[in-house]
Amino acid sequence: MQASHQVTPEEADEALADIDAVWFDPDPHSKSGRSVRVIGYSHSRNKILTVILVHREDGGYWGCQRLGVQLLRPAAV
Repeated sequence: MQASHQVTPEEADEALADIDAVWFDPDPHSKSGRSVRVIGYSHSRNKILTVILVHREDGGYWGCQRLGVQLLRPAAV
């Protein structure tokens, strides 16, 4: 994620933890209906970020770089 988008996992986690973040579940642009789009603020980056998550079977989420290409790690949600 950092190489292609210049966003660290920690910055994405900050956006997910933003109390004012907006969650679109399911993501309106998802072809599978399994992804979630989160728009939140990263304080360390000083920017609003869009983070894409994919539902896990255990009820959690995977953070992803590009849906369908690479699932990165469990999201800190």
